Formats: sequence, C-alpha cells, structure tokens
Amino acid sequence: MKRLLLSLIGSLAVVAVSAQAGDGKSFKAIKEVVPEESCVFRDTEFQIDGFFAGVVGQGAAFHGGVGGGTGANFYFLRYFGIGAEAWWYGNDGRAEHNFTGTFQIRYPICSLRLAPYALVGGGAHIDGETKGSVQVGGGIEWRPFYHVGWFADGRGVITEANSNAFGLFRTGVRFVF
Repeated sequence: MKRLLLSLIGSLAVVAVSAQAGDGKSFKAIKEVVPEESCVFRDTEFQIDGFFAGVVGQGAAFHGGVGGGTGANFYFLRYFGIGAEAWWYGNDGRAEHNFTGTFQIRYPICSLRLAPYALVGGGAHIDGETKGSVQVGGGIEWRPFYHVGWFADGRGVITEANSNAFGLFRTGVRFVF
C-alpha cells in the first residue's frame, strides 16, 4: 500500500512536469517592465521661489545686511530660462530694495536630482535713490521631490557707475509647476 501511494505521487509529479515542458511554444516570455526614471527637471517649467538673502560688501554707504525675497522663473528649454525677482535687506537701519531680471543656464544631473546653474542679469537697486545694477553668479538646485526643491546661489552685484558693489548670497525653497 505504501509502495502504491509513493508510485502514484511519483507518477503525478512526472505528469505535471512533462505537461509544462511541452515544445516551449505555448508559453509567452514574461518580461519585467521597469519604468525609466524620469528627470525631475523638465523641458519647460514654471518656478516660484521664496528665499533668505545675505549681502556682504564694504564702502562708505554700505554695511551689508540680511533680508529675503521672492522670484519667478520660466525654463523654456531644459537648459535655458529667464527669471524675475524682488528682494530686500536691512542696511545700517534702513531697507534697500532690488528688482532683477536674469537669464539662466542650468545643467541637470538627473540621477542625482541636482542642477548647477549660472546666471546673468540686471535691474534696479533702490537705497534712497534708484540705481541700475548688473549681476553675475551661479548656484545649485537640489530637487528631492518632483515639485519642490532647495537652491543656494551667490552673485556679484555692481550698481550704476560702480558706486556700490556687493555680494549677494541666497538660499531658499523652489516650487515647480
């Protein structure tokens, strides 16, 4: 009886294995589909920034200070964009305001979610009187989430007729749409 039971189990195992073996044409190849990791830096995107600003420099009418600002950027291609921002800081007991337009070039490193960038721009520096300004600088953006990132940059600012030159350092949050 024991022998008959073992023979029956063995026969069923052989039938099950041989039924699956077949000629190989009855089985479809199972291919695992792995989604390609998309880059968080898109070809076209709109961004809103909120940032802390620190200003350093020296001069008779300049003592540096801290403040903040807001900005908006539009990347019309993955690597090229334009921006506008308004920022202010305290300078020896008075507020100074700046309004700037920039042209930006970035190089996204999608696997690290980083994008170093360079910028050049100009605008108005208001410290009791209005002066034109030119800015040049660079920074880096890290985007841990698809629609939210962090950035830090530095730039040199020269106001009209080189009457005032200073360094601006910013760090803040970027919301991407």
